[in-house]
Amino acid sequence: MKLLLENWNKFLNEYSRPYSDPSKVKIVSDVLYYSVEGGRLFLVAEFELFVGGPKKKFGFYTSRGESVAGTEDTAGSWVPAVGIKEDSGWIMKIPGKYPHPDSLLGMVGKKLGKLFPIDKQKRTRQAKRREFMATIMGPMGARFSSEVKNQKRESEVQKQIKDINEMFKSQGVYDISPRGNWGDIS
Repeated sequence: MKLLLENWNKFLNEYSRPYSDPSKVKIVSDVLYYSVEGGRLFLVAEFELFVGGPKKKFGFYTSRGESVAGTEDTAGSWVPAVGIKEDSGWIMKIPGKYPHPDSLLGMVGKKLGKLFPIDKQKRTRQAKRREFMATIMGPMGARFSSEVKNQKRESEVQKQIKDINEMFKSQGVYDISPRGNWGDIS
């Protein structure tokens, strides 16, 4: 019987889903804007891998709930990401795009939704879009030509990609993956 209980305890320790305290989730970066596809917000969140365990960081972006039919209810949710491809501008997501709702990354995304809710996302996205448009359009009364606007737009989008990827890198987002030696968090 003792051996059975020891084996059960070992199983629970090795294979149970990690649990982390949602109150320990915090935003540890600036919130950056990516102007493609109607605008997305990116940030880095820090959380405990398990209660009392080491702290980890992962990147998240706001979903618009438009990319796949049937995902409209995900609009405004924070979805894990590992960066943006510099050559194509594609947001690099975790396998399956959306984490399981009961997973660690799912819990972190839900908590981010409370820390940075959809109304705040909308205000932030609108303000950052105005800044973006002012940059590519030029000053009032001296607007840029179409060619210059296109060049500025491309340059600004590349800068956004670089800034987001650098933020993720500097925060250590690339130091973990959804599937690591400490378990499946997605």
